[in-house]
Amino acid sequence: MVNAPGTIDAGYRGEIKVIVVNLDPRESVRFERFDRIAQLVVQQVEKVRFQEVAELPGSARAEGGFGSTGGHAAVDGTTGGNGYASVGSDREGR
Repeated sequence: MVNAPGTIDAGYRGEIKVIVVNLDPRESVRFERFDRIAQLVVQQVEKVRFQEVAELPGSARAEGGFGSTGGHAAVDGTTGGNGYASVGSDREGR
């Protein structure tokens, strides 16, 4: 069986369903009532604001790898700016 994670946003009010795919054509899978076949992870999602800046401040991580820094984001090149943005959380200053 494959792992097929999904996202359920805060406004959803319907039934939560699970997609199950058996990739082994030689062996069927049978589920019984109360079998544990799924896992739910509840996670808070931050609302952030993007602000274009001339340059980013230095950090201990520097240019540590694609997708691994979490401290800045690329801005679409059509903005006419430098291609960087700072990211701020709504929780800042609390």
